[in-house]
Amino acid sequence: ATSGIGEPLHPEGFRGHLTLARLKDRAVCPLESVEVSARFAVDEIALVRSELQADGARYTTVARLDLST
Repeated sequence: ATSGIGEPLHPEGFRGHLTLARLKDRAVCPLESVEVSARFAVDEIALVRSELQADGARYTTVARLDLST
């Protein structure tokens, strides 16, 4: 659905991801290297910029693509 939007940033192409949580102490992560598999319907794709600040992360939606039609 996004093949005609922009150019891949990396030679291997785009690889989408789902961020479940951010940890302040990355040394302690009980889910590290645990594979997760799921299926779900997608009706929108949002490109979100994440900027880490001293008081936490700030998120800005850069673009949206409606897939529901």
